[in-house]
Amino acid sequence: GYYAQEYEDLDYSKSVLENVCNLSTLSSWTNEYWRNFLGRFLISGDMVYQRVGTLSGGEKTRLALAKLFSQNLNVLLLDEPTTYLDPTSQEILLQALREYKGTVIMVSHEPKFVEGLGVDMVLLMPEEKFVYYDIRYLQRVGLM
Repeated sequence: GYYAQEYEDLDYSKSVLENVCNLSTLSSWTNEYWRNFLGRFLISGDMVYQRVGTLSGGEKTRLALAKLFSQNLNVLLLDEPTTYLDPTSQEILLQALREYKGTVIMVSHEPKFVEGLGVDMVLLMPEEKFVYYDIRYLQRVGLM
C-alpha cells in the first residue's frame, strides 16, 4: 500500500466511512467494528459521515493512514506520513506502525519519529547519495 501526501487514494465525494468500507454490506456488527477501528485514528462520532472534502489536512492524513492499515497489506510505502499530524496523532501512527507485522518503507524528515519505530537500518540520502547506516551508528553521531 502507498501513502501519498496528496491523499490520492481518498474519494472526496464519499464519506469517511465509505472510504474504508463497503456500505452496502455494512451490518450493525461491521458498523461498530469500523467505527472502533476509525476511533483508533481519532476519527469518531459524526465525523465518520462527513464527506472527505470537508476534513482538515490532519484529518485527511489520519483517514488515509487508517484506510491503509485496514487493508491487511504486506508492505507499506509511506511518503512523509507525519505531515499535518499533531503530536497526539503522530503517537497514534507510531503505535500503529509498531503493531504492524509487514515491511515499512518510509520517507521522513522526522528523525525522532523514525527512532521511535525501533528500526534496525536507516537509509540516508544526503546530496542525492544512498548511504546505509546501522541505527546505533546514527545514535552515536547524534543523527537520531
